[in-house]
Amino acid sequence: MHTAVTGALTRKDQGRLRIDNLDAVITLEGAPEIAGRFQRCAGLFEDYCVVTQSVRQGVPARVTILNGSGETPFQD
Repeated sequence: MHTAVTGALTRKDQGRLRIDNLDAVITLEGAPEIAGRFQRCAGLFEDYCVVTQSVRQGVPARVTILNGSGETPFQD
């Protein structure tokens, strides 16, 4: 598994820099036969990921999961 998170800065009140949004891309390596489990795992991730849900309360965050073939079985 490889995870990359990028963010964008913007100037808000009084010219202060703030994080405007975050994008996380999780790339899963593995045999294609496990691809069917991605959707279930992604749903559980959305419900139970403490960090993602906490961050989203203050900063828009998007999560994308890629499989080893570069396909996107999940994107919120």
